[in-house]
Amino acid sequence: RFITNLKDRNEGRIRVMSLRVFHLIFISLSVVVCLFTGGWGYWASRTDGQTQFLVVAFCGFLGAIWLSYYGFRAYSKLFGHRGGHA
Repeated sequence: RFITNLKDRNEGRIRVMSLRVFHLIFISLSVVVCLFTGGWGYWASRTDGQTQFLVVAFCGFLGAIWLSYYGFRAYSKLFGHRGGHA
């Protein structure tokens, strides 16, 4: 186990990112990729006038919306936060 042998200067042990945090980071990056794909598809459809790029744009934006919803639900489930309660 190579990772367990590494030492952090401040605490004397290595800090490993939890699977929860990795999951949320991965979802966030996926949202960014979907938004980029949707924007590119929209730009390409406006430039070339081809409708298949509009389908790409629609799928990209729909994916970003769905992943955002999923990310908020995963955050609530993983970290126990419930919306609307102070």
